[in-house]
Amino acid sequence: MALVKYICSSCGASVDPQNMAGGVYRCPYCGTAHEKEPERPVPPPPVIHTYNAPPTEPEPPRPIGPRPKLSGCLLALAIVFVWPIAIVYFIVIHYKQKDWDAAQARHAAWSARNAPRNSGWR
Repeated sequence: MALVKYICSSCGASVDPQNMAGGVYRCPYCGTAHEKEPERPVPPPPVIHTYNAPPTEPEPPRPIGPRPKLSGCLLALAIVFVWPIAIVYFIVIHYKQKDWDAAQARHAAWSARNAPRNSGWR
């Protein structure tokens, strides 16, 4: 049986349970006699032993489906739709660059004809 300490309700001192006789206890410090059951102190909080839990086994990887394959239909769509668009794009860019080069040449020729003479500019 665990030993329980009692507290005097008048002064708050600890009272030894062996000093109780017939339900009456006397406080050794203030001398007060009490007839009722003495108040018990609030027990200390329980000690919680913490420790590192053992490592758990990792979950096995979920099965994934079969390796994806390049679909022949997807490849056919890419050939049918992407290549013609790319070819048209490069043709348009080629002719736009030719037009830009021609305009640049006209501008350079005009600048050479209309440059001031003997002004120090070369």
